[in-house]
Amino acid sequence: MQNILAIDDKPEYLEPLAGLLNRHNFAVDTLTNPFQALQQFQSKQYHCVLLDVKMPGKSGLEVLDELLRENPTVPVIMISGESTIPIAVKAVKTGAFDFVEKNGSFQNILDAIEKAMARLQQLGISDDVSTCQIPGIIGNSPVIQSLCRRIRHVTMTNVRVLITGESGTGKELVAHAIHKLSGRARKPFVTINCAAIPRDLFESELFGHRKGSFTGAVKDQLGKFLEADGGTIFLDEIGEMDMALQAKLLRVLQEGEIEPIGGGRPQPVDVRVLAASNRDLEAAVADGNFREDLYYRLSVVRLNAPPLRDRIGDVPLIAQHFLHEYARKYGRNTMQFSPAAVAMLQQQRWQGNVRQLQNVIENAAIFSPTTTVDAETIQEILADANPLNTPEPEPTTLKQATDSFERSYILQQLEANDWKIQQTADALGINRSALFKKMRRLGIRK
Repeated sequence: MQNILAIDDKPEYLEPLAGLLNRHNFAVDTLTNPFQALQQFQSKQYHCVLLDVKMPGKSGLEVLDELLRENPTVPVIMISGESTIPIAVKAVKTGAFDFVEKNGSFQNILDAIEKAMARLQQLGISDDVSTCQIPGIIGNSPVIQSLCRRIRHVTMTNVRVLITGESGTGKELVAHAIHKLSGRARKPFVTINCAAIPRDLFESELFGHRKGSFTGAVKDQLGKFLEADGGTIFLDEIGEMDMALQAKLLRVLQEGEIEPIGGGRPQPVDVRVLAASNRDLEAAVADGNFREDLYYRLSVVRLNAPPLRDRIGDVPLIAQHFLHEYARKYGRNTMQFSPAAVAMLQQQRWQGNVRQLQNVIENAAIFSPTTTVDAETIQEILADANPLNTPEPEPTTLKQATDSFERSYILQQLEANDWKIQQTADALGINRSALFKKMRRLGIRK
């Protein structure tokens, strides 16, 4: 059942609308206060939002901007009692999925919702719009949603893709996803790490050899390209490939055939090539360390796996995913994080990216004394880990110091009051709206 959030300051309008949508098998939450929209939107996974344009205190366009910053994939349908073309144009330009009028009938709203559901299904987002829904990729941040959309596009063709990004960002996961969603999914996916194979064995690994073609060649070997015939080959750390071998790879890409060491007739191969590098290949081309013609052959499309620091909001989702996996692996009951532990994870630099976070969570699943991993356990693991696992540096300005103290104190009060917002606001001596603004500014989420 799809979840819908309907926001309008008139309860007399929301009540019959919700009743109708319930009869059409939608689960509807209604809200009359636009200032609570973002908090409600964050509390649940919604497949569609109905949003009134004109509300007291805060316009629908302001709310639309907040919701789309939080999750740009959820379709937002703007509803207005006034037929104003400029507002409609502005809403659609801002990112609204559709704009409908209040005309006494709800049929136009139902039609717009059906179009939105069809669009989500077309994009492969039907059950959980908060996640990317690309195999192996977890997150709902804007950079990840953008990456997922680009992955879906490239799976429709056999175009070559160069995947860039720092170590530990999941470049191989991106390559796996492209293969699994493509028409080659039933064929082999072959990975070769260009940095891990000795230089004198590299050509044989890629293209194969004939028996007796060199010392140690005691039998014929197919090579990775023939192993991947009909499927996909993933050349990881392509920037480490020797220049002489780059020329031979270029020929394979141009001619569509390989020639094993030791001679024999060239053999045609049908392989999709995906490559990855954490090096700046354009700089390597400029320095004469990578062939320019090969670079352009490999990078018909470029996808970037973003560093974890650019999607810190995804840390809770990724951490919980790994915790579930490792709890099951090590025979522990269902495990979770305390809010303070999540906050601590989100404060780290994660120079080693997702791979580093994964290692920390595996340790947490092993060493946590209870099924709730607390901040103290995380702190101990980070302290014992390698130097990359360091917290953010000490504040160097008054504002940084103030924000750090304020965030820590608000988290303490939230936990002390079981995350009850009104109780916490009372304890802090501020109103709910002010507390929500501070939580948003300081990146505090349950």
